Amino acid sequence: MQAYKHSLLLFITVFLSSAPAFSQSITGICGKGGVNISGQLTEAVGNLEVESADLAEMSVAGDVDCGGLCGGGGEVEGAGEITGMNAEGFNMTAEAFEVTTTEDFEAKTCGIGDGLADLDGTAGAGSLAIGTGSTSEGSETIAIGFESKNTSAESVAIGNGAIVNEDSTRSIAIGNEVASTGPNNILLGDTSTSNGESSIILGSSIKNTGSQNIIQGTNSTNTVGQQNILLGNKVVNTIGVKNILQGNEVTNKSGEQNINMGNSLTNSGDLNVVMGNKVSNTGTTNVAIGNAVGIAGGTSNIAMGNAAAVAGGVGNIAMGNSAKTAEGTGNIAFGNGAVTGTTNGAIAIGNGAA
Repeated sequence: MQAYKHSLLLFITVFLSSAPAFSQSITGICGKGGVNISGQLTEAVGNLEVESADLAEMSVAGDVDCGGLCGGGGEVEGAGEITGMNAEGFNMTAEAFEVTTTEDFEAKTCGIGDGLADLDGTAGAGSLAIGTGSTSEGSETIAIGFESKNTSAESVAIGNGAIVNEDSTRSIAIGNEVASTGPNNILLGDTSTSNGESSIILGSSIKNTGSQNIIQGTNSTNTVGQQNILLGNKVVNTIGVKNILQGNEVTNKSGEQNINMGNSLTNSGDLNVVMGNKVSNTGTTNVAIGNAVGIAGGTSNIAMGNAAAVAGGVGNIAMGNSAKTAEGTGNIAFGNGAVTGTTNGAIAIGNGAA
């Protein structure tokens, strides 16, 4: 008999924790506070025979958890008397129940919608939403987190304020306030966005506009361009395609197919190799490697060393510490402090040569 009593108590518990309150699909109702339930269970169907079942002062203490997700792990207890029961397996009908709260009692839905929802999420058909203010619409979409939004098919948005819009099919956005506005993107971090397609964004405060870009680090931006690789902190590709930028405070102001690696480095132009600390280059097909190295313009110039510099021109070479060539064509300054003047075809080799 005690087992049957427990079965009835279990029935009431399930009734309280999962009864729908809206016409659409609801995953469950969570209760918190204190409540008394009394009434009768009659009209047994099947192999259950019940003469009477009086339930007196059934109480809910603490939280009644639904699905282990709404929180709480309280107790449901009751007292009453059950007589004349014989059962082999049954289906019960509950009628005339009265619920009286003994203290403030709150019951709310875990989630609403035609999909699967919990913790105040709203899910469309074929989608999943978990978290206050979260919404998920579209086939095989997932939105998890406070105010997370996912409206694109076969995509995932996880994090507080994470957003995957309707154009982001098969995208993954994980982190706080991350956003994808194009298909096939992967974002992992905080406050990062990708406007384009097929890009990989890893880090915080990253902004990407363009497709097929890879950006990793913090406070980095790809303003315009595709097929770029940006690795580091405060790395910026203002405009250009197929550039490789790596380091701290590295900026490609314009140009394509450049390799820029170092710290506090800038480049403007195409097909350049710029590497080092505080290195700057303007022009095309130039090579600037070292510390505080600069090429002020021109094409096919080489500056290598500490404070080596080429003023501009075509095909000039300055190699060594403080080696410099003035603007011209085909000049060579090789050595520490070697310098060539404004001319063409001059060669200065040796320390201090001019």
